[in-house]
Amino acid sequence: MKILLILPFNVYGGKYNNEVVRRRGAESEPPLGLAYIKSYLKSRIPEVDILIYDANIHAIDYIIKHNDDVAMDTLWGHVKEKITGFKPDIVGISAFSHSIKNEAHKIVAICKDMNKNIVTVMGGGYPTLSSEEAMKDENLDVVVLSEGEVVFYNLVSSIADNKPLRDVNGIVYRENGKVIKNPLEKKIEDLDKLPYPDLDDLSIDLYQTQVIHSMQRVINPLRSISIISSRGCVFDCGFCATKKVWGKTRYRSPRSVVEEIKYLKKKYNNNFIKINDDLIATDPAMVTEISDLIIKEKAIENWIACGFTVEILKDRKMVERLVESGHHYFSFSIESGCRKTLQMIKKPMRLESVPEVMENIRRFKEAYVSSAFIVGFPFETKEDIQETFDFAESMDLDWTSFNIFTPYPETPLWDYCVELDYIKNNGDVEYQSLSDTSVISTPNFDKEWVKDMKYYYNLKINFVNNYALRKENYTLAKNVFTHILKIAPDHAFALLFLGYAYEKLGLLEDAKINYDKAMILFKQNEFWGSYFRRLEKEINLKIEIDKLLAKHV
Repeated sequence: MKILLILPFNVYGGKYNNEVVRRRGAESEPPLGLAYIKSYLKSRIPEVDILIYDANIHAIDYIIKHNDDVAMDTLWGHVKEKITGFKPDIVGISAFSHSIKNEAHKIVAICKDMNKNIVTVMGGGYPTLSSEEAMKDENLDVVVLSEGEVVFYNLVSSIADNKPLRDVNGIVYRENGKVIKNPLEKKIEDLDKLPYPDLDDLSIDLYQTQVIHSMQRVINPLRSISIISSRGCVFDCGFCATKKVWGKTRYRSPRSVVEEIKYLKKKYNNNFIKINDDLIATDPAMVTEISDLIIKEKAIENWIACGFTVEILKDRKMVERLVESGHHYFSFSIESGCRKTLQMIKKPMRLESVPEVMENIRRFKEAYVSSAFIVGFPFETKEDIQETFDFAESMDLDWTSFNIFTPYPETPLWDYCVELDYIKNNGDVEYQSLSDTSVISTPNFDKEWVKDMKYYYNLKINFVNNYALRKENYTLAKNVFTHILKIAPDHAFALLFLGYAYEKLGLLEDAKINYDKAMILFKQNEFWGSYFRRLEKEINLKIEIDKLLAKHV
């Protein structure tokens, strides 16, 4: 039996922006879900011929290596060639998000167009949360719900033995034209028993060279690989679907995590590990033990863990050991600076804890701190949203991320939006991106107002009042703005404040070049000009903007 596992193109609006891709601004990480499924299946059916194809990273690589404007038809042609050449019996498609559902369904159609006998299977967050919608596609044979290793193994075994699918838990399938949803499979309780994800089919160097990572602001050169140390979440935040997809939280042991880190470093010579958890731990002792093992065994030079709660970051010993072990980049989600909103979304966090966390982390000069906020919840007023912007502005963050609330099926706030008719057409939402799908307008605010305010405060906090500039760390500021300009070379505010950083570093010619580029954009591009006019007074507190303006009038 031959099995092909495919990660679709990660695109918004059905196509890549070739210019952004060539600047290494596309999004791509190794598909750990598919890699876990392959290693688990091979451990039980060694003779199976199974291949992972990351269509996304190969498309990015192809665009970068070709100077002409690469058409999507060409890239879809590569997918067809891979399927035709491998001749699979089963094709599994990973649709981790609703934002790539169209690309996932197109792969399903390509498979059936080539060979009606190919069994098409889709797994991931999108089909798990929206299996009914996914199965409207008559070319899709099976949906794998939630955690895929055991379910996919049982599915493959049943297909190989020509057994009925009614005995395979955790799937949705079609029988005699009727869609049937079987009971869920039990979750894997002991994650340590899973074999490491099999990355052998993936060109790991492409993820390290063809995509710019945010950590390159502070670590360069960066050779990064991701792992997971847990699955699921203990919380019930109203906007989040993690618990619906993964269930209750299960943790790997610290020893298992560090052994995988050592294994990856030996095999791929990476100098950075990203632990991609939704919730790394609720117990500081677990994180401290991971840090201690990394220190003792010199497992990796630098690392970062996602999924910290604000409360756990109050632990002083844990933060000390994190920093000593090479964990210098702290990222956590506050979600909202409005107490009413935190209560409504059931976010178990006290805003009063945030200053204590910031003091705890800022003890270390090497610490870089970022946090994420969500604005535009359907019950919020403009005043509530403004509270979040004001709270974010009051913090000493190196970087502040604002995301717009996006409704996802199977979450309480999806039901809330449907009930109040904020989601139209029976819940048909066009997911444009993971952070900017602004689809909700309410009697209190318009979605375009939310998008504008989000971008205004991004510019005000991250550029005009940038933390590194305020602390006179002009070298870090230079690195941050240079990093942004690699992805967005016409970002007028990045050019302006890169010029300011150069000026403070005494590099006056470089300062002049960037100032001039910025002022031309402010004058000729109304998008940048409008934000410049709104922020001109604050800009003037740092830069003699009148002199720059005089040169370009």
